[in-house]
Amino acid sequence: MAYILYEHINHNNILVTEQCGLRNNSTEKASFKVINEILLALNNQLTVVGTFYVLEKAFYPVNLDILLSKYEFYGFRGETNALL
Repeated sequence: MAYILYEHINHNNILVTEQCGLRNNSTEKASFKVINEILLALNNQLTVVGTFYVLEKAFYPVNLDILLSKYEFYGFRGETNALL
């Protein structure tokens, strides 16, 4: 089922290019983007400041009705939406 969702998201260009989550090698791509931006700034003699925090609540349960309505908004209908 995850593969079907992934294919639908890619085929319909639902995610913006800056979105690293839900993509292959997402952690590596996100890390590369951060490091690349830092190095570009340093090469241009700019000051670099970073704020890092722990996302302890990032994976808390979500409201199922809201989630299903968002799936429907993005084109997941019929049997696919019923499976979800």
